[in-house]
Amino acid sequence: IPSLLLAVVIVVSLGFATLHVAIAVGVSSIAVFARLMSSEVMRVKKLPFVESSFLIGGTGLSTLLHHVLPHTFRSVLALAVLQFGAAILVISGLAFLGYGDPPPSSDWGYLVAEGKNYLPSYLWLVTCPGVVIVLTVLSLNRISLRVRGAS
Repeated sequence: IPSLLLAVVIVVSLGFATLHVAIAVGVSSIAVFARLMSSEVMRVKKLPFVESSFLIGGTGLSTLLHHVLPHTFRSVLALAVLQFGAAILVISGLAFLGYGDPPPSSDWGYLVAEGKNYLPSYLWLVTCPGVVIVLTVLSLNRISLRVRGAS
């Protein structure tokens, strides 16, 4: 299920509030983290030092805490930064569609939605928030690449 669609369904069913938008974005990104963590744990579990930890008498919990989780941390951190950018896009999309915070808020999507009515006369009302959204998401993407690549 696409994140934006799931977020719209959750916000419409719960109501329009900041907390409900945060819940919708969190619920829509849980599956991505679960898939990544599952694949990373399966990858690290087969490495020789994890198997030797079991052979010398380590318990499952100590092996998990001392060997598996530290080696999966970097991938999860890179995904978290990347998902933060995706969350900004989902929140901006919800605000643009009118499903975000109520109108006195200054969400970027709401600013774009309000500025589109004045597009021929005042181009900067749409371009400035749009450029900020794009630059923020691209910056988070670059940070994610740096975190993932710095092994």
